[in-house]
Amino acid sequence: LDGVIFHPIHNGIDVDAYPRPSPKPDARPPWVGYWSSPDRGLARLLCAWPKVRRAIPDARLRIYYSVRKYLQAAQCSTTMGPTLVMAEVVRELLAALGPRDGVDLVDVLPKRTLQRDQIRCRVMCYPTTTISFTEGFGQAVGEAMAAGCLPIIRATDAFGDLWGDVSWVIR
Repeated sequence: LDGVIFHPIHNGIDVDAYPRPSPKPDARPPWVGYWSSPDRGLARLLCAWPKVRRAIPDARLRIYYSVRKYLQAAQCSTTMGPTLVMAEVVRELLAALGPRDGVDLVDVLPKRTLQRDQIRCRVMCYPTTTISFTEGFGQAVGEAMAAGCLPIIRATDAFGDLWGDVSWVIR
């Protein structure tokens, strides 16, 4: 392995890809980022979004995931399980909301482009609602912290053990 350069990526997060110091959250646009699978809490966030917009009219919810592919795959499912039900709820909520409501379906981005957007997000909202245990560490939460945006999470799955007694408040 002579001449090979190794670059550790801790828990799948390249913390060196984010600037230090990162911009303060209140210096960023009022963007709320969601960059995980839609079946892990997107429906909760979409339900709460109209209340967020009433409180902060220029807030934008930016969803970084292939939501359309997720919905198509769920529609092709041969069983009426919880995943399909969750997908139908997400589909109905997205049909009621759109760009005029501050909701942007950004889709999947190359990693460096996503990191650039994560640095611009003020908040990363991950109100985890899982059908079964799915989060052991939560890479999306770690990425939010590396980007310097404020993660808002629920203490479900492993998050209760990892982050249960932590809160972030801007004063």
